[in-house]
Amino acid sequence: YAGKNINAGSVEDSLNYWVDKITKGDTSYNAKYRRGLALAPAYVFDKKYIPVIAERLTQSNSQLNGLIWSDMIKMNFDCFSKLINFQKRVLIIQGKQDIIEEKTAFRAHEAFKNSKIVLLDNCKHYGWLDSETIYLKEVETLITQK
Repeated sequence: YAGKNINAGSVEDSLNYWVDKITKGDTSYNAKYRRGLALAPAYVFDKKYIPVIAERLTQSNSQLNGLIWSDMIKMNFDCFSKLINFQKRVLIIQGKQDIIEEKTAFRAHEAFKNSKIVLLDNCKHYGWLDSETIYLKEVETLITQK
């Protein structure tokens, strides 16, 4: 890949390339940022936020995240039965195009008996970026309600 434009290939190829480089020990900012540029479109609907999300993704540890998710799957982690007793108001906001399936938001809505679910269209994982006005209005409504 030396000297080649990594963006010329598919996003998946680019992501795999940079993940492989990082896995093999390249922990440079450039490698993390380029990985972030390939991954960011999965998190935001509005492409203007890709550089911001790519920067944010340089701060995460994908190996640690992978280990945590792996352990949660192994132990069949499920906190539903503990959450059904939570009585305070809960706001669940999710983008309709989020990488996390909508059924996750509905499952949380079932667990939290005093919850409101808001699904935002043309919105992925970062609702405060993709749908700032509605997102902030819903949060404000939650915190100002009696």
